[in-house]
Amino acid sequence: LVITNSIDFLPGVEPYEADITIDFFVSDANVRMVVTLDPLHSEEFSRMQLEGFTSQLRKLERRFAAS
Repeated sequence: LVITNSIDFLPGVEPYEADITIDFFVSDANVRMVVTLDPLHSEEFSRMQLEGFTSQLRKLERRFAAS
């Protein structure tokens, strides 16, 4: 699964696209999800993207761990 984000809202930064790629790997009754984030226009924004996405994935992990 590939999600393409259009980054066109940052003052002083030329619009560009960045992908989020999600791969699923099935093993018996388990599914492993691997998320790959394209780097953004600066290390700072790439770091913030990683932190935000990691936070969301932890919430997802907790939700399904409770099942």
